[in-house]
Amino acid sequence: MTRHTPFMSAERAERIRRWHEAAYQAAKREGASGQTFEYLGRTIVVPPQVQPITGVSHVLGEAVLADRRRGWDFARQFSPSL
Repeated sequence: MTRHTPFMSAERAERIRRWHEAAYQAAKREGASGQTFEYLGRTIVVPPQVQPITGVSHVLGEAVLADRRRGWDFARQFSPSL
């Protein structure tokens, strides 16, 4: 078995975790009754019990769309039963 070697320090990982948690809590407060977003050309309604889209969510969405356009099926890559 190969031993995992982290790419970042524990301190940096903790700083990112704290930032993410603070952003998540702020987004939950803003969207206490749900939120509606225009995201990558779609209208998405996010109920309050679901983590809302953040200001950087488009980065992942755009990467997935670009991979999809190149023929890579993200969902099937990680769930072959689809």
